[in-house]
Amino acid sequence: MAWDKAFFVFINQDLSNAIFDFICPIFRAKETWIPLYIIVAFFTYKKHRKHALVWLGVALITILFTDQTAHLFKVLFERPRPCNEASLLSSLILRVDHCNNSFSFFSAHAANHFGQAYIYHSIFKNRIASFGFFAWAAAIAFAQVYVGVHYPLDVIFGAISGLCIGAICVKLSKKVFYNITISDYQ
Repeated sequence: MAWDKAFFVFINQDLSNAIFDFICPIFRAKETWIPLYIIVAFFTYKKHRKHALVWLGVALITILFTDQTAHLFKVLFERPRPCNEASLLSSLILRVDHCNNSFSFFSAHAANHFGQAYIYHSIFKNRIASFGFFAWAAAIAFAQVYVGVHYPLDVIFGAISGLCIGAICVKLSKKVFYNITISDYQ
């Protein structure tokens, strides 16, 4: 899609600046977010003591489903990553140390983090925290495009699928753990 490549070039090249060059590779690194996961786990326990393990289990299951769904779509669509696209190689700015040979559509990073943002939104029911979780997921999705490893459509579809999978996991968890009342989730 021409608009997707044009939007990619805009983000990857036209928005190029020293601040994004420094921040975006850090944002997309899994290790960067370990402290956040520990803090979320702590506050989940603090808010939902007896059901904290259920919520953390739902979060892990959401990651599993979003990751595997992204893998399935990558195999089905076989869309090359922009950093492996011959037509972009002369102008692409790759801001990470390597370009993965796996396919691009859709972004597992975006799906995983938007799925987690939905779970955390459901756990905490707090507007400010929810905004922070979704801003965190959006920053990671943006970083995937900025560093040169995904197209905008990859992260948009990843975000949508992550939100849908997160919502399904929350809904199913309420049905599976039928002895947990709705008030226990709030």
